[in-house]
Amino acid sequence: MLAYISILLKTIFRKKHFCITSEISGELYDKVIDFLMTQCDQFAFCVPNLGKTLINESNAKYFPEYKIGYTEMDDDWVEDYNRYRVNIKKYLDSISEHIKNHYIDTVYCDSISEYEKEIFLIELNDDTRKFFDYVKDLYQWKYPDFPEDLSFYRKGKVFMSSVAHENMCEFCKKRKVEEFLKNNNIEYYKG
Repeated sequence: MLAYISILLKTIFRKKHFCITSEISGELYDKVIDFLMTQCDQFAFCVPNLGKTLINESNAKYFPEYKIGYTEMDDDWVEDYNRYRVNIKKYLDSISEHIKNHYIDTVYCDSISEYEKEIFLIELNDDTRKFFDYVKDLYQWKYPDFPEDLSFYRKGKVFMSSVAHENMCEFCKKRKVEEFLKNNNIEYYKG
């Protein structure tokens, strides 16, 4: 797990972004979502299967102890994963007609892991805006209650990404974003 966090931090912070240090909750969470609605055309999240190790070409160099094609399922996680899928079913159902892409990988928003993730890319519109009302804190989007790690896209490029269990969020470095952050007293640093 420590290796994963190290890789995650290196990949997330290697580019120039606005790295958020403020809590994004309550009214501020709603303002952030509303801002993203005006800037983006899609959003995504992942559904991690923490008990399924999967080594592929994307992650093999980070986990040299395994060969490409290696798969292992931790039987202790099966019940937890199945319960997780039941917990999040209503959220997936609420946006099912707007899902544009759905696939399995170990890479999501430049973070690379050894476990399998189900990744969903969803159209951002007035119907899917309601999806964000299930929580009132950006960092609530995490296992075991919700899909994880919201990210937003503009014309196929990451505009905002988050890692909920690490309380990490970053926005692309644009003047309009910086104005929004300043106008809403959102603390950040340039990464």
